[in-house]
Amino acid sequence: MKIEPAASQALLEKAVQRVLADVPAAGPYALLVQRGSGPQVQAAADALQAALACDPRITLSTITRRDQAPVADAGVPGGHVHPVEYGVQPRPQLVLLVNEAQGKLVFAGRDPGADPLGPPLAGWRWVIQAP
Repeated sequence: MKIEPAASQALLEKAVQRVLADVPAAGPYALLVQRGSGPQVQAAADALQAALACDPRITLSTITRRDQAPVADAGVPGGHVHPVEYGVQPRPQLVLLVNEAQGKLVFAGRDPGADPLGPPLAGWRWVIQAP
C-alpha cells in the first residue's frame, strides 16, 4: 500500500528498512504498531504494517480489551467504575509509533519495557521524520 505524498512514501520506506535491519535472521520477531490520529497517520500505519507483514520473520502483535466486573468507586458514595484490562499478544520485541508532529509524519521505534502500551520509559531507539 502506498501513501502520498512522495515525501511520506520515502519516510515509510526508511522506517521499513530501519525495522528490518534489526530483525534477526531467525524469526519470529513480534512488532506492535501504535497509531496517532488523522487520515495520513492511519494510511501510513496501514502501509507500514502491510510492508512489514510481508517478511515471514515478523509477527504483528495485537491489542485485546477485556471489560472487567464493576467495582466500587471510593470517591463517589454508591458509585462504581468499569475497569478495563488490556493485553498484547504476542509480547512485542519492538513497539513502533506512527504519528504526526507539526504537520509532518513521524515513525519511531522503542523497546516495549514492562508495559508495551505505556510511554517510552527508556526513550526512543530511533525516530524518522521529515526535516
